[in-house]
Amino acid sequence: MTATEKKLKEIVREILSMSECDLMELLPVYQHRMENFETIGEWEEAVVMYFLINACRIKNIQFGERVNQLNSRKRPATRRRPAPVGVTPVLPPAAGSRPKGGKPPARRTPSLELVKFPAPAPPAPDRPRPRRTR
Repeated sequence: MTATEKKLKEIVREILSMSECDLMELLPVYQHRMENFETIGEWEEAVVMYFLINACRIKNIQFGERVNQLNSRKRPATRRRPAPVGVTPVLPPAAGSRPKGGKPPARRTPSLELVKFPAPAPPAPDRPRPRRTR
């Protein structure tokens, strides 16, 4: 590894250790400086800094997308999640049952309905609360 590569690796490690939020706050500052061309070295620095910060942003976007791809491959597609607590499925009428008009019922897809449970009663004042054990 050359001295240039070593120095670049140090710079990259330093940039990656910085807060993403702090870097994103600086992006419009350096974009403005980059768009307002000047023939001084500060403009060149602003251009490089803008693209370094933007590179971190793009890297984070791609990283997130790839993690999502890996996670979607690991999950089986047919896996069903259990209904959340307090939600019961509402199913269409049983096959063969017809309303009074003689027409078959319109086909409905199952939907979820929220079921509210009563709040638990507080403990009686004369009984001590049970202790939690770890």
